[in-house]
Amino acid sequence: MALIDDFLDQERRKGNFLVRLLRAEPEAYSTQSLASDRPLSLGTQKIIRPSILSKVIALGLLVYASFFWMMFFEMLFKDMVLIPITAAGLLFVSFIIFLIIRHCFFNRKYIYTILVTRSYIQIGRMKISWKEIEDTFIINEKSSKAAHSSLVLFKKDGSVERSDLSRFSISDEKLSTIIEYYKSKSR
Repeated sequence: MALIDDFLDQERRKGNFLVRLLRAEPEAYSTQSLASDRPLSLGTQKIIRPSILSKVIALGLLVYASFFWMMFFEMLFKDMVLIPITAAGLLFVSFIIFLIIRHCFFNRKYIYTILVTRSYIQIGRMKISWKEIEDTFIINEKSSKAAHSSLVLFKKDGSVERSDLSRFSISDEKLSTIIEYYKSKSR
């Protein structure tokens, strides 16, 4: 438990004044304590992908922004009087479209898959053998609007790998059960 206590102390020190005032401190749960006792038969590997809902919402916003982009593009050639305003609107909507595409479809920090097998766990491009992992935890951070979960892997060499789970539509219990299933099969 010393590993997680040190990690939580570091997280508390990172929090700003408002987080400290509201006492929105992160809570840590061992994947072993969250895992259910139901027997599982998962096969040789389990792939956990990000939620489709966030991509559908981003696609809707992209279509909406594209409609405005086409409207400004058409206005650019029809109305010769408002060319500077129309060009500025076109550039602004183009920037919004760029941000939507970059953050919702190509952001490797939040969009990745988790592959869990009997010999390793792969988070994005990072592959870590179960033999290198000391312990696994799920951290829940509650803010005023939502709770965010993170998977924290403590390695035997003392390093810590933290992965954000906000884009995944998987419960902490199910993820813990999957992790513990494959961790137990590796021994």
